[in-house]
Amino acid sequence: METNTSFSEYLSNAERVFSKSHYYKRDLARCKYRTGQVLQLAGRDEDAFEEDARAYELRKALVPGDARGIGEMVEADYDELVAFWTV
Repeated sequence: METNTSFSEYLSNAERVFSKSHYYKRDLARCKYRTGQVLQLAGRDEDAFEEDARAYELRKALVPGDARGIGEMVEADYDELVAFWTV
């Protein structure tokens, strides 16, 4: 459970940063989705659903042509929103 706590803290910090600017909406959507996953693993299903719903609404605004429902979203749908940079 310590891993979930650490990951949860990481996501909380990321959410705080990503919430500060509309430029980070894609990152925020992915962060919310990941938070939902962590909450579900912790057995907090209602909280997980709330985070998933927030992630879904953010993604829906970013990808308006995607008519799939919240239950059809998978990890890759949120991963594709963000650019990963490596050096």
